[in-house]
Amino acid sequence: MANIKANEKSYRQNQKANLLTKGFKTSLKNQLKKTKASKDKKDVEQVYSLADKLAKNNRISKNKARRLKSRAARWSNSATAASR
Repeated sequence: MANIKANEKSYRQNQKANLLTKGFKTSLKNQLKKTKASKDKKDVEQVYSLADKLAKNNRISKNKARRLKSRAARWSNSATAASR
């Protein structure tokens, strides 16, 4: 454990941030699984929204958000193409 008060506070803040980030990433992963299974347009929009929010707050990189959104769109498009 840290010996300096400022380091103790920094440690607490990092623990809190890590916990939040882990929860956000888990929710994104679950939403991606749901989208891949259903391929519904509403689910794709939720992936877009969640990925943008996480990228805006630097929880994930902007490039990763773009990649995830692209994958979700491809899943949705392949489902609509297959149903034609």
